[in-house]
Amino acid sequence: MGTGSQVSADFMADECYRLELCGLSGKAARWIDFLNQLTSRSDLQLLTLLPLRNLVSLYRLVEYENRFCPACYAEDERAGREKYDRLLWTIRCVTACPKHECRLIFEPKAKGHRPLPFTIPGISRIDGSSLARFTSTKASSYEVAVAALVSELVEEITRMTARKKISLISVFLMHATDSLFNGNRAALAHHLGLSKSQVHGWVRDGIVPSLAGLARIAYAFECTMTDVILGRKVSLTLRRGYNSSRGLFALARISGHKTPRCELLASLLTFMKRNPDACAQDAARHLKLAPKFLRENFPEQNKALVIAGRLYRQRIAQERRDAKDEAYGKSYRALSGSGTYPSRRKVAKRLKLLKVPLTFADEKRAKKKADAAYGIEKRVRGV
Repeated sequence: MGTGSQVSADFMADECYRLELCGLSGKAARWIDFLNQLTSRSDLQLLTLLPLRNLVSLYRLVEYENRFCPACYAEDERAGREKYDRLLWTIRCVTACPKHECRLIFEPKAKGHRPLPFTIPGISRIDGSSLARFTSTKASSYEVAVAALVSELVEEITRMTARKKISLISVFLMHATDSLFNGNRAALAHHLGLSKSQVHGWVRDGIVPSLAGLARIAYAFECTMTDVILGRKVSLTLRRGYNSSRGLFALARISGHKTPRCELLASLLTFMKRNPDACAQDAARHLKLAPKFLRENFPEQNKALVIAGRLYRQRIAQERRDAKDEAYGKSYRALSGSGTYPSRRKVAKRLKLLKVPLTFADEKRAKKKADAAYGIEKRVRGV
């Protein structure tokens, strides 16, 4: 894939399933093309979301972090098969498992140390244990219903895209408006819990809604997401007792600005004292403030936080460089002690076997330090 180093290759391996392989981007198409060639197949794209490329929006389609259903992993173990990640878990608007009716949970992260290399699904990157041991909470009826709707859509992708290559959502919405709201799009928007401009964009401006928007439409009118995409003029029913949250993505709303300034300042000073390496973003997140609000109302403290964050990042970067230089120096001395001239290529090859990633700039810097510290003369060409 053209990765520049082992580190970037590891990062790409971590992200390939969740974002690079399952999304609708050009990188996803490249991954599938490579895999089709390697496996002598031509239909692997049907196991991803690529068939929905022209039918839904890319916006907030795929979740950036690994989520899973521990009950599904446990079921795999009981059946004696290898655990595998479900495509449904990568979709951001899906927050529950439709089969076990429990919430998806995020994969635990290693804190304070580097996680294990990318491994097989269902295995913790902290200690290598099975993720099936975790427990989840019961999902709401709305979460389960949305998960079931999206699951049904994913199963019907192949048959649906074989007939239609463009979205006919505007046709469906106009049919819903005429049959249920007497042509009043404002009433339609109110029932969906959305703004009039957003619904107008879907109906008149050719804007394609996200998968979360499709799920909300299908749930509100008690139909399938396939009906919405294909513009079917089916018999519709208004879901009663349906009180959805405003907006599609339940974005976190910050409310720290409502706290009196004196209390905010006291909390900020306490936070800075307890977290000397914190940056301005950390402080804003802790106080539930926008970074701009913190910058405008507490300029002195914000400036100090910016400097502290910069110094912390510089210190961490320097510690990483020192660790790489030390590893280079050990391999340098080991080769010299065995009677081998410690050239840059030989030392780098040795470090690669030890899983120590170095860039060319790292090698150049570390070699210069090692030559100056140990004084080994350069080998004369031809001797």
